Amino acid sequence: MNEPIRPSGLRKRPRSTRLRRGLQNALALATALALGTMEITLASCGADTGPNSANTPTQTQTETSRTLTDTEGHEVAVPAEPQRVAVMDSFCGELCIMLGAGERLIGAPGGIMSDKVLQTIHPGLQDLQRLAGNAVNIESLVEQGCDVALVKASMPEDERAKLDKVGIPYVMVGYSTLEEQLDAMGIVADALGGDARLAEEKIAAFYRETIDLVDRKTAEIEDADRVAVYHAISGDLLCDAAGSLGAAWIERAGGTCVSSTESPTSGSDYNATLEQIYAWNPDVLLFNVAATEQAVLNNSRWQGLPAVAEGKTYRLPIGATRWGHRGSVETPLAMLWFGCTFFPDLYSDVDMESMVHGYYEDCLGVNVDRELYEQMLSGEGIRSGGNGSGQGSGGNGGK
Repeated sequence: MNEPIRPSGLRKRPRSTRLRRGLQNALALATALALGTMEITLASCGADTGPNSANTPTQTQTETSRTLTDTEGHEVAVPAEPQRVAVMDSFCGELCIMLGAGERLIGAPGGIMSDKVLQTIHPGLQDLQRLAGNAVNIESLVEQGCDVALVKASMPEDERAKLDKVGIPYVMVGYSTLEEQLDAMGIVADALGGDARLAEEKIAAFYRETIDLVDRKTAEIEDADRVAVYHAISGDLLCDAAGSLGAAWIERAGGTCVSSTESPTSGSDYNATLEQIYAWNPDVLLFNVAATEQAVLNNSRWQGLPAVAEGKTYRLPIGATRWGHRGSVETPLAMLWFGCTFFPDLYSDVDMESMVHGYYEDCLGVNVDRELYEQMLSGEGIRSGGNGSGQGSGGNGGK
């Protein structure tokens, strides 16, 4: 670096003055260095000065823990990579296994444990403790040394107070739109730490790409050609309410959810009456549970509904999750299935089987052969039990 140019006519100071000023400068430099060292030491003790110190609003990081902001806006400090995770929500439980964190779970909702695809990913799934969605067995969690709990946003305050009392951090997870569900996936991955975030990014990328594809197709559908849908979530009369994820994905895929104007009566769901369903007169009925569809078909009270009489009832597929269920990570697959099923001409250039195979292979490490693919589309044989509860439900079980 070039020396600064000295202005002409500037006289040198006497030698004694320069020596005295040199000593003063040396003393000032030594003092500054000492203070700087002290500031650096204090900063390293009290804050994270690494590359992650300028974090997004949802996450800050230190060596041993991270502070997350959950979907409800609550900040919670969690271990950097928790090894004993309790999951009291089906969405979170399925996602943890799909992200490769199954070995770190100490318990999960019972409904997900019978899923054959999830068992392929985590063979020890059935050995986990069954945890209720809205009731905390605090003694068990303490005994097992729980590091963090992933819970529904709708978990009652008095149940969360049990976790607060013993100092178990918990992350609340909820959503009602596709975009919020994507955010929730990221928060769960952040809570798990380790390689979970990288795995989540793959799933999220497929999620976004599939939604973009469906959005482009739906833009070509005239309002008069939309399909009027009654979506039975678990029981025959429990359906999607206004502001629900189910209503959102059906609308985005080219349908009209007939119950989407009804205010929730059970969590985020709506309890309909058979008279209402007759008045709505849907074009098709969708079922997340095969047994519910069978019960409707065997019930004479439903036979006068045109969709039932004409055989327009459909089971939503099941893979690692129940596609299209409010607690499913695989919402885009339900949208893709809906488009291919009800708008085949519009989707004639889409190879759904290839897309499903690629997703399971690339994101989950599961080979979906022809037999498994057909079983998934049938909506039965992949998962048994479960009452359909999950995100937004007031139930205690899994889905």
